[in-house]
Amino acid sequence: MRQALDEAGGAAKLLVLGARWQLLQPTCFRAARERTELIARARKDARLCFSRPQPSPRFYALSTFTPEQVRQDESTPGNRPSSFTEASAASSAYKKR
Repeated sequence: MRQALDEAGGAAKLLVLGARWQLLQPTCFRAARERTELIARARKDARLCFSRPQPSPRFYALSTFTPEQVRQDESTPGNRPSSFTEASAASSAYKKR
């Protein structure tokens, strides 16, 4: 998708992809995503973790968190961007960890 956007003259544009968590594979998160943001929706009780700091024989960190914990964490700043469709303006909230 990134290559097609670049060829169509959108090399300076940011590509934003949205997906359901269940449809994503670990390769989606490991792949190089230059000028691309991946937004995934997950269940609020899903157990998530970061990759393990190098060097380590483990791939994932031992500590886990849930999207619900991130949502309720006051120390994590939240954003409320506006988006517009043909019918109306919509508002959503997200946090980036």
